[in-house]
Amino acid sequence: MMKSKQILKYYRVDRYDTTIIEISIDDFKEAKKNKDQKSPYRVYAGLILALENAKADALTFINELVRKGEDGLPELLQYRIDHYEDLNINLIEANIRKIEDALMIDPNYQWQPYRIKSN
Repeated sequence: MMKSKQILKYYRVDRYDTTIIEISIDDFKEAKKNKDQKSPYRVYAGLILALENAKADALTFINELVRKGEDGLPELLQYRIDHYEDLNINLIEANIRKIEDALMIDPNYQWQPYRIKSN
């Protein structure tokens, strides 16, 4: 039986962004880029934690835009358009749990976020 090799990685989520960026722990170029980046971001040791926090941050941002009322509407609509797949598919609780189940079965499971193909 072949022994599975666990890949060491972490996940970065930029503030109010729904994109999960997977980074190998020995990717020193990416580590330098993270250090030089001006916008706030968070790093997570696990994919599920990154997904849950990306979802929470997105909901926080949406609520902030809603509180702005009419002034926040254009930005809210653009945010919903820009993050459509994540808000409506990738970060839905049931889909996060499916990924969690897949990771429990296979720790090397490679998640691919759903994206609408453009022509």
